[in-house]
Amino acid sequence: MKLQRYTQTETLMGCGFKLGLVLDDPKRATELLTAGIAEIRRIEAVLTEFNETSMTGQLNYQAGGAAVEISEEFMQLMIRCKGLYRMTQGYFDPSAAVLKGIYRFDGQYARLPGNQQLNKQMELVGFDKIEFHTEKKQARLPVAGMRINFAAIGKGYAADRVRTIWQDAGVHGGIINASGDLCSFGKDEKGKDWTVGISDPDQEGRFILHLPISDRAIATSGNKYQYFIHQGKRYSHNLDPTTGKAISGIKSVSVISPSAELSDALATAIHAMGVRKGLGFANQLPSTHVVIIDDNNHIHFSKNLDYAATS
Repeated sequence: MKLQRYTQTETLMGCGFKLGLVLDDPKRATELLTAGIAEIRRIEAVLTEFNETSMTGQLNYQAGGAAVEISEEFMQLMIRCKGLYRMTQGYFDPSAAVLKGIYRFDGQYARLPGNQQLNKQMELVGFDKIEFHTEKKQARLPVAGMRINFAAIGKGYAADRVRTIWQDAGVHGGIINASGDLCSFGKDEKGKDWTVGISDPDQEGRFILHLPISDRAIATSGNKYQYFIHQGKRYSHNLDPTTGKAISGIKSVSVISPSAELSDALATAIHAMGVRKGLGFANQLPSTHVVIIDDNNHIHFSKNLDYAATS
């Protein structure tokens, strides 16, 4: 039987996941698609902040109180987050979740916090404040009111886990699509490399670039759907964790790297950094490339990026 692409779509982790793999056995393909969906659900149950019994929920509930016992998997994710926090100089920061509570978004318009309120909330931000005890497998948020969430890395981590499961099972090729954030390996059913389009942030359904992503991952952070206007200026709903302020100047950032987790986290961080600092940062990283579209629709590329422009 010839190789075919088998797919399954589910709403998971607050977005649409479409899983596709290339095999010559439909029964085995169904089993592995089911296993992939199950793994994403498992990770969602661990990372969700909307359930007090999840590990994230327990940490947030106990903020300012006792340490929480966590699994080895959760500990390792926290350690990687701390590494990313330091590498990006605080522009990737899961503890910045607490800032969302002082903004009031209403469609395209928003009420912004005053400086006093913002400064007070910023006292709760900083991933380096979190206490770890690796031997006891414990973590603690030391200040009451602190919160963490993994919205900027959780989908990428889940996609990487599915890719690992499928590769270990001998799958010829596969692609995990989390609402446009993609992770792939191998070849498609025609033996060709997987490719992805970079969307035009102003025109639905139009792509301005195509990029090869076989054995790589891409994630995008932007304000195409979530933005607001304040005093005539467009801002993203994403916030700069180093200042607590809403981001402006960039419509979208796409990061291509070997890992979906890394691409996910860096897209969020570089969006907050801005064009100049973000490109300078990306150019120092091995096997990592960036495409930035600014508010004036100028396209900026990191060095050595392989792409094909569309007309």
